[in-house]
Amino acid sequence: MSHPPLVPLVLRIGITGHRPDPAKRPGPDGAAIRAVLGGVLETVRHVAERIARARTDLYAPPVAGGPALDCHVRLVSALASGPDQWAASEAVSLGIDLQCVLPFPREAYKEDFRQSAGQGHCDEEEFAALLGAASAVFELDGRVVRSEEGDRLPDGDSYRAAGSTILRQSDLLIAVWDGEPARGTGGTGEIVDEALARGIPVAWIPWERPEGWRLLLPAWRDPAAPVVSEAGPADLPRVAEALLLPPDEIDGDAAAGRERLEYFLERRPRSNALRWCWGVFTRVAAAGSDPEAAPRAGGTAAHSGADAVQAFADRSFLCHYRWANDLSIHYGHLHRGSALVVAALAAAAVFLALYSIAAGLEGGSRSPWILAELIVILAIMVLARLGRRRRWHQRWIDYRMLAERLRVARCASPLGGGSPLVGHAGHQASYGNPLRTWMHWHCRAIEGAAGLPRAIVEGGYLEACRALWVEDLLEGQRRYHERTASLFSALDRRLHRAGDALFGLTLVACLLHLAHLRLEGSTITARMGDPSGWLTLLCAFLPAAGAAAAAVRGFAETQRVAQRSKAMRDALARLQADLSSVPVTCGALNLQRLRACADRVSDLMIRETLDWRVVFQDRPLNLPG
Repeated sequence: MSHPPLVPLVLRIGITGHRPDPAKRPGPDGAAIRAVLGGVLETVRHVAERIARARTDLYAPPVAGGPALDCHVRLVSALASGPDQWAASEAVSLGIDLQCVLPFPREAYKEDFRQSAGQGHCDEEEFAALLGAASAVFELDGRVVRSEEGDRLPDGDSYRAAGSTILRQSDLLIAVWDGEPARGTGGTGEIVDEALARGIPVAWIPWERPEGWRLLLPAWRDPAAPVVSEAGPADLPRVAEALLLPPDEIDGDAAAGRERLEYFLERRPRSNALRWCWGVFTRVAAAGSDPEAAPRAGGTAAHSGADAVQAFADRSFLCHYRWANDLSIHYGHLHRGSALVVAALAAAAVFLALYSIAAGLEGGSRSPWILAELIVILAIMVLARLGRRRRWHQRWIDYRMLAERLRVARCASPLGGGSPLVGHAGHQASYGNPLRTWMHWHCRAIEGAAGLPRAIVEGGYLEACRALWVEDLLEGQRRYHERTASLFSALDRRLHRAGDALFGLTLVACLLHLAHLRLEGSTITARMGDPSGWLTLLCAFLPAAGAAAAAVRGFAETQRVAQRSKAMRDALARLQADLSSVPVTCGALNLQRLRACADRVSDLMIRETLDWRVVFQDRPLNLPG
């Protein structure tokens, strides 16, 4: 590919609802609920198709053989009796993609329908037909609990695991709900509360009056403000558009729109002198290579199902991650290489300004040195202006943010997808909300196009998922931070020593200059000649060189980066041990245990990236002074 790829437009809708149960609530008007469900799905489909046709600059056409081929809307359902199946049937009839999350393997799950037959609700045949129409079925490792008579008892944690997975795959949730608080684990009320807490809009269809449905709208781009407002059915197209369009178009941020377009017009980075400068500097000054230039991931160990797990993760995310990662490294080297050159040229300008004086040159013989100084000053100004105009600094930060989000999302996809929603701390508010960036929008679009894995969660699958996190992600990241800590510790130590040495030499030069002045006119100075010009040169150039070393140390944040990487290395090692201890036996909700540990890893890595953004956001390329 000559440019970073776009992804097909896929808007994901989750469905949750009460099961028909006369013992708990009055029987529903199934036909009325189905009509409302169909209307909601059709409205969203029209909006998605309109945007897909009109905005080829935002979304690519569906990829042959990929998920949701020719479908711009996807319904994610657990296929339980009642609203889950009604919504799935409506989706299939409208040509909407259907993907399913089952709390148990399908044969165990079928017992739900056999037991409901005694209540007059037997939907096993429709369940089987809908499974056959689904593009992906993800069968979780729910806990099967049986009574003494051998009947399977409801396990709330297993149903909650399915509901949580649906939310991770949802941009909009439809809830057929009586509005009452949750009565137990895994109920509809609990899923609605979790959706709103995660910033997911909810289309609430009342159980007894479906025609009076409305939208519950959280502050979905700002999880720190859990304000829920209500809207009517007429607002559904506007909400669907907001879920699909990048935030710069919603907020009217023209600069962010140009930055997004800039990314999709990028080309493969090529080597140049400025990139080479930073690499050579790290090799010479710290006797090491830049960790960003080395692969950050190891290889997944050979476990049962490992090939299928890694293939699913790589198919949807690896190409996007490589583009963002390579471009981030490219612009990071350009930015740091140019700052390094500017600092060196500033010191060189001082040397050139005083060399002709120190050498005793006069008249026209001084012109080449003055011209050389002028060229150096112009080079500094041109380089600083070029870096600001081409936004090397901001591109580095933006593309690194995207790459780190995709790194986590890639490993989360076999677990059901969806990275945790991480808000920014109050002290970071002035740096902007990361959820209102085109990087967050693009990552969500990639996650949406990926969809659910076609998998049965059994021992081999769990082992492969654990290996992907432990051996591929965590081990690669731990080694990366170990190399980074070593490199930047050495850089910081040597730059600090170089600065001290240069200022120490300046002191010696000043003392020699003072001694020369006191001995001026003596026989000793007559024999040695007049070194005052050279001493003046040293007294000016040596502190300029020391200041350049301090500037390099400052813009590279050598000390802070080294300390942060040491802390990350230790934290990742602890999480690596925790993930390794998660059992991989099936039928015990171990996928959720693995997911809980993985969320801690994701939370740590995303927060570290947000903090990194704050550190380097205030380090643009400026003129020395």
